[in-house]
Amino acid sequence: MNHKSGDDLLTNRFLFLSVITTLLLTAVVFFSIESFGEASWVGERRIALIMDGDKTEPGRNRAHYQGLKEACAALPACE
Repeated sequence: MNHKSGDDLLTNRFLFLSVITTLLLTAVVFFSIESFGEASWVGERRIALIMDGDKTEPGRNRAHYQGLKEACAALPACE
């Protein structure tokens, strides 16, 4: 007779539960992307930046503002 120890049974149950949980979560993520992913690309897109100073100050503020302008220019309808 081949009897498995309690540790072997617990290990097998844990592995089985892990595989089932992984498959279930993968299915949920896939369903969510298929159902709702396309909706995120429909509608108006906006770009925003919060700066702690004037956009004309040399350094970070000016560089961030220039990056914002370039990102905005890459969008089809940017004002």
